[in-house]
Amino acid sequence: MTIGAGYQRPFPGWGFVLGGVAAVETATRGLAVDLKPLRVNTISPGLVATNPPPNTPGLAERAKMLESFREKLLVGHIGTPDEVAEAYIFAMKCQYLTGQVITVDGGGLLV
Repeated sequence: MTIGAGYQRPFPGWGFVLGGVAAVETATRGLAVDLKPLRVNTISPGLVATNPPPNTPGLAERAKMLESFREKLLVGHIGTPDEVAEAYIFAMKCQYLTGQVITVDGGGLLV
């Protein structure tokens, strides 16, 4: 399963959204118990850089926002899809991992 890491640091007006996302975290644990020996885990990515189409409105503002976040991250860069994919691969390969939420956010929740 996948949930955004932002639910761990609430923003005003996001109460209902965050409640739904937090339900996925709880469901991860419950399903791990109910579906044993199948493993159930959730990946929680932070900000990930993608390449929107050139005609996407607000590209300049988006670039400024990304730079602002990048400067604060402990790893010094915005995540890439490949970096987040590594967490999924780990979760699939590690046979001793179940019922966990893996946050992949470059230390974003720590700053």
